[in-house]
Amino acid sequence: ALGLYGPGFAEGYPVLCILLVGQGVNCMFGILAGFVMTMTGHERQAAVLSAGMAVVNLGLALGLTPRFGIEGTAAATMLAAVVKAF
Repeated sequence: ALGLYGPGFAEGYPVLCILLVGQGVNCMFGILAGFVMTMTGHERQAAVLSAGMAVVNLGLALGLTPRFGIEGTAAATMLAAVVKAF
C-alpha cells in the first residue's frame, strides 16, 4: 500500500516498522511517566531524563548510522524510546 505514494515510501517500510516498535513500547510503558513527573513537581528530573535520552539517541545514531544506514538511525531512536520507557 505504501507503493501507491511512490517508490521512496515502499523503501521506507523497514524503517517504519522499527520506529513502530519503539513507539509501541513507549505507549505501553512510558508515555504517562513524563506527564506524572511534571504534574507532581518533578519537572527537573523529567527534563534531565529527556535530555539524557536525547544524548543516548545521538550517541546511538552516530554509532549505528554509518554501519546500518537509515535503519541504524531508526534503531537508535527506537532503543532510546524503549530505554526512556523503563
